[in-house]
Amino acid sequence: MNRFAIRSRSVPDPANSSAPMAHNQTLAPVPVLYVHYGDQWIRGSENVLLQLFRLIDRSKIRPALWCNGEALAREAESLGVQTIRSDLKHYGMEDSARFNLRSYFAQVSRGRQLVRDLSIRLIHSNSAAPAQWMIPVARSCRIPLLVHIHAHYRRRARLLYGIPFADSIVGVSGYVAEPFLSDGLSPEVVQVIYNGIDVGGLERSAKDHRPVAAPPAPLGALRIGVVASLLRSKGQDTVLRAIQILKRKGIRTFTYFVGEGPERSSYEQLANSLGVAEDISFLGECRPVASFYRDSIDMLVLPTRYEALGLVLLEAACFGVPAIASAVGGVPEVIQEGITGETFEAGNERALALLIEQFSADMPKLRAMGRAARKRIESQFSAERMTREFEGLYEKLLAIPSRRLGWTHNSERLLTCLKLSIPRDAAALRPHTR
Repeated sequence: MNRFAIRSRSVPDPANSSAPMAHNQTLAPVPVLYVHYGDQWIRGSENVLLQLFRLIDRSKIRPALWCNGEALAREAESLGVQTIRSDLKHYGMEDSARFNLRSYFAQVSRGRQLVRDLSIRLIHSNSAAPAQWMIPVARSCRIPLLVHIHAHYRRRARLLYGIPFADSIVGVSGYVAEPFLSDGLSPEVVQVIYNGIDVGGLERSAKDHRPVAAPPAPLGALRIGVVASLLRSKGQDTVLRAIQILKRKGIRTFTYFVGEGPERSSYEQLANSLGVAEDISFLGECRPVASFYRDSIDMLVLPTRYEALGLVLLEAACFGVPAIASAVGGVPEVIQEGITGETFEAGNERALALLIEQFSADMPKLRAMGRAARKRIESQFSAERMTREFEGLYEKLLAIPSRRLGWTHNSERLLTCLKLSIPRDAAALRPHTR
């Protein structure tokens, strides 16, 4: 994983570069088309994209967005980004539409039209799904395409989305980027740019908005926050069982669950059956959540069974809140064990309870971890740093000669796709969501 951290820091600062985009300071900004396919909400990958729109140097980059989500479209427009919303479709996954050749080529044709009409010089696919129709657009128009990977994709998805044909593949963590190197793609193509947090923006949000309406915790209780959609995969059941263990030992805690989802009623029933209903509160969606981190909790727990990186860990750290998180996915790349927080085996309520007990017994250490987490965010996971690295990568991609951006110069990528088409085992044939 270290090679990713080093590589992510090696992107040149556009302000000190003589590459093509630097000359653009005295010319018109470069038109970049961001393409996003997602659910009808604004969460992880949507927030990262909006952060780029807020901080990207508009004297160098003129962003345009093509997306399917109304909420994202409204937010982007409010930031002055030209936005086109369409009923986009992707194919071949368990949550996707049935393949329709006419519909697919109509989507490709629409992409080509947008590239022509907006004079687009670079495409940024914000998730893997848009690559399925934007790869043909980029190759036929001979412009570079970057695919921004926010999740861990199985071989089937990597093949069906055509990701190996991208000119650059950027993972939000080493965990999600590693499979593409295992496929045989060059480290020059695959790299990590960690998601960034706008510390100042979050602090302003906490100041400008009313505090979250959370019931007060009992005097002397350790205040715990769990911020995640109420899904089985997010592991809130592990927290409820850990609370029961702590309660039996006489350790006072009060836990706030922020988020909504289909498992809310089952989690409420579980809390009642475990006898911990009076020790928790389901707050539902809290937007913005910044004041919750600042005012309502002493520590964060992220019990998820899967996580590409863990944006909530970064958000909480901005307010000096340390975390205990399951050691899955990209989480170990964020948490420094014993310095900014701790990790535990996903689903292991006894291990989680033990760590919470240790935190509650040493509040000075808890606060020191919070301060260390804040410093780590400022130095390694700032939004400014993320944006600067993307600007540097755009510069590099824009310098690729157009003759190298067509189909004929992608024979090695074709071999990678052929390799991916041969399943390693039966598990590789199972469909995978976007």
